[in-house]
Amino acid sequence: MHAALIPLLLLQLAARPTVPDHAEVQLASDRQEYFLGENILVHYRVINTGGDPFVAWFGGDYRGTGRSERFKVSAVDAQGNEVQDPLRIIIRRGGFLTWHTVVPDDPYVESIPLLRFLRFNEPGRYVITIRHDCGWKESAERKFPEAKIELVLKQPSAGQARHLVERWLKSDSDANRTNNKETQPHPDFSVIRNATYLGPLTEPATAGNKRAISGVASIATPDATRLLIQLAGSQEKVIRTQARRHLLNRLPASRDNKPPTGRWLVDDSWQKSLAADVAALGVVYLNSENSDDLEAGAKMIAAVGEPDHLIEVQRALDLEVGRSQSTVKEGNTYRDYPGRPGACHSLEHAARRLFERGAKCPADPKSAGEAMLFAIKFGQDSQFEPEGWEQTCRLLIRHEILHVRRTMLENLPQPIPAALRPDLIEVFASPHLGSVIEALHIVSRDRLTEFRDPVRKQLRTARQSFHFSAADGAAREVLNRYERLEILVDRIDEPGMMFESLDALKPLFPNAGGGGRSSNIDLRKEARRIKPLWQQFLKRHQADLKLGAEYKLPHLDIGEDMFPPEYTIRLRDGSEWPE
Repeated sequence: MHAALIPLLLLQLAARPTVPDHAEVQLASDRQEYFLGENILVHYRVINTGGDPFVAWFGGDYRGTGRSERFKVSAVDAQGNEVQDPLRIIIRRGGFLTWHTVVPDDPYVESIPLLRFLRFNEPGRYVITIRHDCGWKESAERKFPEAKIELVLKQPSAGQARHLVERWLKSDSDANRTNNKETQPHPDFSVIRNATYLGPLTEPATAGNKRAISGVASIATPDATRLLIQLAGSQEKVIRTQARRHLLNRLPASRDNKPPTGRWLVDDSWQKSLAADVAALGVVYLNSENSDDLEAGAKMIAAVGEPDHLIEVQRALDLEVGRSQSTVKEGNTYRDYPGRPGACHSLEHAARRLFERGAKCPADPKSAGEAMLFAIKFGQDSQFEPEGWEQTCRLLIRHEILHVRRTMLENLPQPIPAALRPDLIEVFASPHLGSVIEALHIVSRDRLTEFRDPVRKQLRTARQSFHFSAADGAAREVLNRYERLEILVDRIDEPGMMFESLDALKPLFPNAGGGGRSSNIDLRKEARRIKPLWQQFLKRHQADLKLGAEYKLPHLDIGEDMFPPEYTIRLRDGSEWPE
């Protein structure tokens, strides 16, 4: 399509035209009958029945779920029972939009992998319905077009299942999807699901065939879970890594992280009798020195571990936290928020779950792992105050390992005990960003006005976004409002701080939400231009600002020239300022 038409098409999408009178959709399939477990492609065609060309929009909906979410796919069996959606993940990340001009005698076609939308458990005759908005909007007279197709699904015998698996393993697994053309038939091991295929898949999966392992993982039965446990204990890294990823998805702890339609995998594939084998496998992983192994082991123990597994978690924390010093050093300023090193997040989560099940925490920690357990337990259980706890907390806040410091700070009670407040001064003097951020959170949370000086310094010097945000959050709680505004405005022309400062000034506008910005401008020039305007605004409204004045946008005293070009603020009513 000619590039000059792109702005026109974008405008059309924003305007969302009503469904064209001469638009129709049809469905077709390569066959009418399939075995359960076979990949079924239904070809969706948008047809111009005779009239002016129209544009249909697709995409923007496929990242994260493995399917195009704007397609609405449903099915009923011969008794009218609805077929369930198999979706097991919630995250949707959009995707690129595409558009197609549809003219008479030249339909647009897209092949829909049916089993990614529907979970057929029983053989029978099914009526499938598919619709898509195509970038249009419905009217009372014209609804989104939909089409139906009838398919028959048969239960394969053991011999038929074996023959199909052998054929699939020899075939090309690539979909060879081509835009606006029917996708050629191909196997999709991730949606086999039918238990009859487990036997034929076992041998190639055990031999390390990735597609076969994917097929095993699609089958929601306890026997399939047992096989995944076996494969996850393989000495072959490729087999072990793939199998354990699938195994973790069917542990009971993962059930609540899925949408209601996706909980079938855990419900159908898990039995309590599997817990001991998974816990034993978790212990094996926790005795590894590999961070990925430690993380997987921690997740297994968190799901099914017993209190006496805490010693294994502690040993893993000793290793992982101890070696974090080689990667997280004093003076490190992260581009993004300083996350937990290696497998620490999962190990800490496992410790919390074991404490909930009655595990005993060391009251006088000696090793780094024991120190982590003490900090976690201290934050989790308000009754946990062993003899000398204040001194222990003080020592951990000053611990030689930075991650131990941060974890202790995270788990201090609210409000922080008066005896521990002087220790925060030392934290603010540390260049370790993670600890400083946690100290700022404590000051903000408890409104500790005695820390105005370090908060003021942090607000004047913070450059990394999470650090700056934490400093500003503390400043809003303990600094004079006008002083905070002066600091923010003063930093507008510092390199890299214009947008951070302007975003922090948004609370002046009670109806402001998110917004947009452009970096395709001379940032330095714009920062120097707008800073004096903000300084004049503060001086002119000083008395009102000290009394808490707010300025609802649009406002006569807030000019567009106080912001760089293409800086927009989304208002609570859904509109944008400037218009």
